[in-house]
Amino acid sequence: MDLDTARKIAKLALRLGTIVLVGGGVFVLGLIGWQWQANVPVSVVQVKGARHVHPDTLRMLARVDTGIVMDDLDIGLIADRVQRHPWVQHVDVRQRRSARTLVLGVTERTPAALVIQDNRPAFYLDPAGYAMPLVDSTSFDVPLVRGMAADYHPLNSVAGDGLANFLQTLDGHAAASIITEIDVFANDRIRVYTRPTENHPSVVADLGREQFGVRLKRLVAFHAQVLQAGPDPPVGYVDLRYDNQIVTREATADRRSVAS
Repeated sequence: MDLDTARKIAKLALRLGTIVLVGGGVFVLGLIGWQWQANVPVSVVQVKGARHVHPDTLRMLARVDTGIVMDDLDIGLIADRVQRHPWVQHVDVRQRRSARTLVLGVTERTPAALVIQDNRPAFYLDPAGYAMPLVDSTSFDVPLVRGMAADYHPLNSVAGDGLANFLQTLDGHAAASIITEIDVFANDRIRVYTRPTENHPSVVADLGREQFGVRLKRLVAFHAQVLQAGPDPPVGYVDLRYDNQIVTREATADRRSVAS
């Protein structure tokens, strides 16, 4: 073997040794990092997005003790626990291992109506008919619901089919801004009361039990084109249950009796 060949072999061996050494170091560091990641404890439980529920209440529901190893957490179970709070619609549970933090990203329910029972505010309903308890921190400009027989339940929808369908249709609809009260009847019939205009008092509108989207659209048009103009004599009752006509009655002293 000549001298040049020996030198080439020596250089190749040195390079291979360097590669093995560096690769081994990277492997060891990766193994140490993996072991550290696997044993990261929870130091902080952070709650984001909660406006009407105190963060400590949600931490109690989550039942995550500080010091527990993150890999030992059941994320699905934690989310299920937190979502049992009636104001919580959804929670996204995320781990921030570098900060040793468990993050509860909360999406709260949005009130769509306020149920009145025994002449007092009882609880809110969201568009899906789920009930939320009253809160002291704020109030919401939503329609009042009367005649609902179902009691408050923290986990299940309490609105009947008629009211639930109506609230879902009303959510985001132009009619939401002109409806102040909702009457619910045993047969799922819905009757609403409109917001007064500058030229006309509130009217009672009978929407029946179905086709709420179509009937609300007609109510918005009637409110804008007729009630805004201030008809004489004043209208007290509007029946929107018929496809080809709108039936009206004159106003009386008692707006509820005119529609009975």
